[in-house]
Amino acid sequence: MDGGSEARASLPAPDSWKILGGLRFALAMIVLFGHLARFVPDRGLINKGLLLLGGLGAAAAVFCFLVISGYSIAHSITVKPQGYFRRRMIRIYPLYFLGILLALLPFLFTASPVHGRGADFPLADPVTIVGNLLMLQGIIVHPINSNAPLWTLGVEVSCYLLAPLFIRAPRVLLLALTAISACAYAAFPKLHLEFYSQLRFGLPLLFMVWAWLGGFVLYLNRTDPRYSTGGLCLGTFLFSTNRAFMTRYSLFTYVASMALILFSSAIRLPKYVLTLLDYGGELSYPVYIFHVPVLLLFYAVLGVRNSLALVGAVLACSCFFYHLVDQPIRHHRIVRRKPAGQPEPVPAVLS
Repeated sequence: MDGGSEARASLPAPDSWKILGGLRFALAMIVLFGHLARFVPDRGLINKGLLLLGGLGAAAAVFCFLVISGYSIAHSITVKPQGYFRRRMIRIYPLYFLGILLALLPFLFTASPVHGRGADFPLADPVTIVGNLLMLQGIIVHPINSNAPLWTLGVEVSCYLLAPLFIRAPRVLLLALTAISACAYAAFPKLHLEFYSQLRFGLPLLFMVWAWLGGFVLYLNRTDPRYSTGGLCLGTFLFSTNRAFMTRYSLFTYVASMALILFSSAIRLPKYVLTLLDYGGELSYPVYIFHVPVLLLFYAVLGVRNSLALVGAVLACSCFFYHLVDQPIRHHRIVRRKPAGQPEPVPAVLS
């Protein structure tokens, strides 16, 4: 039986995607809390509490995002291969484009660079802006400093483009590529390189694709316990080997995320909880895309230093653009292309 046939057998429970959506929201918030330290002082009970949550590891959360992305993209491309690239473009690019525009907005009101707490945010040059608009960060340009988390989209888009080849590739080749990337990641500390976001020439993909392929292969072989155990053990081993840019609790973030991925189909929750988790999953992408520009705007232009106010601003902005831009565009695509009465088989959790 080939990978595509295996993938169609015993599909994950529909509610499992809502649970993974909630996980994605939690991971996005970990990234937000991790970056909050650049904008608020480490004093006061609320500030300290939210900054403590950043200790779960923004970098670890990014790797967990990649695992979920690989897992869900394998579902998307096997269950509904038609229109795959169009779905990906509609899902990510409108908000991505707005994320770049929002990253430039603070500099209409304040001089460059903006000085944060231990970090500076200069206005990007035109070449960097154009390169990021083309999603070439990590290949020929650096990410925009005022929205640096967009660097991970360069890795994800590369994986999206390769997914049609991956789905046709022999299983042994996928495992070999995963092993090559895992070895590169384990060797990373000995190479004395900068953070992944500052690397170019495809190096971020080399060091990180093991996580995406791990999720991809796990989905295709999700009924085989060897792959479930292997995915959990691989990340645990790598996070223990390469502690660069990791926090004390990064390993916990990975293990907990993998456990939810592996057991999401067996979890039973009340309908209202699943609804909340599903909505959180919808907000996870805009939270990730917009959080640094919104923090920068409120910090540099409005002078906000209260962590709750900053987090609230990020969530409000994410809700605004989700309902104003993301949801109408995606709803129009579904209504226009889906035959009447036919459910949409591709989960909304896809990143």
